Amino acid sequence: MTIEALIAVVPPPAGPQGAFAGPWEPVEAHLGTKLPEDYKQLARLYGRGTFMELLSVNLPGDRDRRGSLEGELRMAGAMVNYGVPVPYPVWPEPGGLLNIGLTAFNDRLFWLTRGDPAEWRVVVWDRAFQRLETFDCDLTGFLAGLATGEIAPEAFADRALSAAPLFEPAPDTADLPWWDAPGAAGPRRTRRGIEALEAVVPPPEAPYRAFTGPWTRVETYLGTELPQDYKDFARLYGRGLFLDLLIVHLPADDPSLTLETSVRETSRWLGMGGDQPYAWWPHIGGLINFGVTENGDHLFWLPRGPPEGWKVVFWDRGLNEDECFEEFDCGMAEFLAGLADGTIIPKGYDRESLEPIGPIFQPYADEPEG
Repeated sequence: MTIEALIAVVPPPAGPQGAFAGPWEPVEAHLGTKLPEDYKQLARLYGRGTFMELLSVNLPGDRDRRGSLEGELRMAGAMVNYGVPVPYPVWPEPGGLLNIGLTAFNDRLFWLTRGDPAEWRVVVWDRAFQRLETFDCDLTGFLAGLATGEIAPEAFADRALSAAPLFEPAPDTADLPWWDAPGAAGPRRTRRGIEALEAVVPPPEAPYRAFTGPWTRVETYLGTELPQDYKDFARLYGRGLFLDLLIVHLPADDPSLTLETSVRETSRWLGMGGDQPYAWWPHIGGLINFGVTENGDHLFWLPRGPPEGWKVVFWDRGLNEDECFEEFDCGMAEFLAGLADGTIIPKGYDRESLEPIGPIFQPYADEPEG
């Protein structure tokens, strides 16, 4: 056991948040395997939190909640299996990779479940380059090596590892995933979803390039599920111009149009700025771009909590740095409905500038050629 090695370099907190001391039998029955003893000791002594402001170990919990051991397994398996050759099977296949942790950038930490649990090795999956790196140590030995600098995964080469604190307990918000900031919890108002938009802007009879799924590819690439109102919009409205101004990015085979490309490129160039109030995708909880205006303004999801509760963030490129971000406590469909009926007007706009000359929503297929 190397829990002592970890304790020697990263002392456990006096009051661990969300510590798990068992029972372990239901967890192991669900997984179909015993778990390493050093992991059980870590769960009891450290609880939920982040190592070096980067890496979180998934502890047992709600099977439907991101950030829990059980809740991360499906997404982690899909991410590793998508589009790249992997030399190992993935849980629940025998001897497969079993996700045990993730970084703030959605890199993944796995056990390679071969042999006795005490012999399981650690595998790091680099989401940026989609490659695996195997380390000949157990979980707590890996964490101790990270803290001392003796272990330096290639996936973390451009990730700053904080020297202090080496371990930060999760905030006292038990229902939140570990990456959500304190204060992000609390009751959210009921959202109407796509019905809010349909009531103001009926969908076209023949939507252009509507997307009906499957959504696995998109959500796997982004590392998160997406809101249902967005999926409904993609199916009912398809591609088009909203208020002669705004385009919602949808998945597509054309790499110049696809949602994934827009998310990646927008995060790359906007994230190059200095101090900013938000993190950017692929940072977990970072802004995810879903739309753009013809003025070069951008629309984002603030992905904190379940997708159905994500807020909309509007970035106005024409405003100064202190004013360019504006949060709206509504989903995408409600935001578009508010733009259409005048109940939502971003601060860089006025009602007149949002009055379309043509239809409120114009499918691309209906645009005149030339």
